[in-house]
Amino acid sequence: MGGRHMYQSGRRRGKGVQIPLMRRIFRDAHKVLAWLSDGAKEERGMKMLKQLSRLPTTVTTNPLRYDDLKYTQDDKVAICAFMSLAWFTRVWTIQEVVMNIDIVLVCRSSEITWLRLTIASQ
Repeated sequence: MGGRHMYQSGRRRGKGVQIPLMRRIFRDAHKVLAWLSDGAKEERGMKMLKQLSRLPTTVTTNPLRYDDLKYTQDDKVAICAFMSLAWFTRVWTIQEVVMNIDIVLVCRSSEITWLRLTIASQ
């Protein structure tokens, strides 16, 4: 499919035309960028999860080592704020994730891939 297509979930105008095309748009996209929030707390939570995804598995699966990470209460609140964003509760989110394996979540000026988020949440 030539050209560039963008679906903006917050726009009502043109939704009736775009919704039937979403499956093809997400499937044919080289990469899906999902804009989640412009919130500083959510961005911090996403950055914490990205950092967590880069740790050796033995640190994240061993409860004694996990406590050594020294996350503050503010860090934990930020992670919860990120994971509580509306995008994670929307039905079409499933379509975005299932139809394309190259998904990048964007919060303010930070990004995390779907793969990194999956690793962090294990």
